[in-house]
Amino acid sequence: MKTEFGYHLIQLRARTPGKAFSWEEIKDQMVAAERDTYVKNKLAEHVEQIKNLPIEASEASVMPLRERYGKITATPVAEKEAPAAETKAAQSDGAK
Repeated sequence: MKTEFGYHLIQLRARTPGKAFSWEEIKDQMVAAERDTYVKNKLAEHVEQIKNLPIEASEASVMPLRERYGKITATPVAEKEAPAAETKAAQSDGAK
């Protein structure tokens, strides 16, 4: 067998035949694997939903941040995308 460290010899000393497992033997492992997959997928969905939520903040809550960090000179991405969405909505209303 060749690896990043060179060639290695492997000697097979014994073979044991494969075994079919009963449901009771693997039930806990299968349930845990499916639960982990489900939780991972739900977490990813939830994170995506949170990332896509609009940011709403009152002037009173933003003012201390502006005083501390200064005024933002670049327009955030969400504000750049909003007019395009409004334009598409206006075009679809006009097409009706």
